[in-house]
Amino acid sequence: VQNRMAVMILGTHLVDASTEHVLSLADRTDGLAILGGAIPTVAIERLAARSRPLVLMAQHQILSLPTVRVDNATSSRAITTHLLNEHGLRRLAFLGNPDGSPDVEDRWRGFTDAHTALGIAPPRSPIPEGLEIAHGHRAGLDILSDRYRPDGIVCANDELALGVLSAARELGVDVPGDIAVTGWDDIALA
Repeated sequence: VQNRMAVMILGTHLVDASTEHVLSLADRTDGLAILGGAIPTVAIERLAARSRPLVLMAQHQILSLPTVRVDNATSSRAITTHLLNEHGLRRLAFLGNPDGSPDVEDRWRGFTDAHTALGIAPPRSPIPEGLEIAHGHRAGLDILSDRYRPDGIVCANDELALGVLSAARELGVDVPGDIAVTGWDDIALA
């Protein structure tokens, strides 16, 4: 305020014509930070052509734009290796949908890479779910009720993990005694 600056945050999730809103907003700003999945790559390329300063966050690099990312693949490989090596778990599931989320895509890749590096066959696919507590709860009820449930669940974020923990409590499944559950991002509830 002292320098007559303002920061505006535009959430695009479930907003009709969100790409058009962002493109219109770009003409009235000095720069943009764009979170992964907010708008399609083609729109980011259009914004870059306008010579507005852009920073990408939580997505793969596009053109040569500055990009801020967490090394999700390495950290996923580390947590999965820990569960497989230190805890001797062999039936791990990955909860989260890699489609549309570069972070989850990299976390799934690190999960499968850890299995492969240790000579253990990874699951063929993740359990595709949204990234909210309710999604984790619903998936947790299904996973934990299965007669052949895994001995560990690597969740794509903390919200999913909290949902799984809620389902475990509801079903009387002991965490970590009966099953290991991991999350991601270190939200306040975690």
